Amino acid sequence: MSGCGNSVHLSTAGLPVYRKDPGSRLDYGFDLGAQGWLAQGETVTSLEVTAATPVGADALVIEAPTVAGGVIYAWISGGSLGKDYAVTFHWATSAGRVDERSLTLQVRNR
Repeated sequence: MSGCGNSVHLSTAGLPVYRKDPGSRLDYGFDLGAQGWLAQGETVTSLEVTAATPVGADALVIEAPTVAGGVIYAWISGGSLGKDYAVTFHWATSAGRVDERSLTLQVRNR
């Protein structure tokens, strides 16, 4: 998950940043359980994944937002070369919590 071996760094705002080839289709997401964002026995009950499309760019294709235990992810493809996209994962839990985390995808030739 999270780009399948794709290196990640943090932006100045502390958000994860991944580089993605315009022709790739990879899974990106967050391990909520490992990060301590879920309490013991708490589960994710809904998940929505969206991406902000930069002006003049092709939209990312977001497929199959998935919850697997404490891991949330989606398959992402497309995008315009040289553009950066903010991808937001918004979820609710069985304990009534609602939260979101974002990451940046930089579309570059790899």
